[in-house]
Amino acid sequence: MGTGLGLLMRHPAIAFVASIVLPLGLWLLLGAIDVLRPAQALTPYSSVRHLLSGQMNALSWVQWLAVLLIWGVSLNALGAAQLRKRNHDGDPASALGEQSPSLSQ
Repeated sequence: MGTGLGLLMRHPAIAFVASIVLPLGLWLLLGAIDVLRPAQALTPYSSVRHLLSGQMNALSWVQWLAVLLIWGVSLNALGAAQLRKRNHDGDPASALGEQSPSLSQ
């Protein structure tokens, strides 16, 4: 998830914070609304709870796979597509985002 958000966002610090705040905030929001509570299963925190508890059944494995596809594969695919689009536009500097200053400087 962090790599995908890093590709989608220009600033690494924002991507870092978003990789924590986005799934946790969505999990809390979905849990607070009774009608949307079942959708909490599609957040990383919900599927990891089953994985870490050792109580994985067939449904939990399907849930884990869906979360992996949504949060891992899709974000990375969107980030890669955006990077290709930036490269296709002819501006290689914008494709790489802002260069972070070296620690030695």
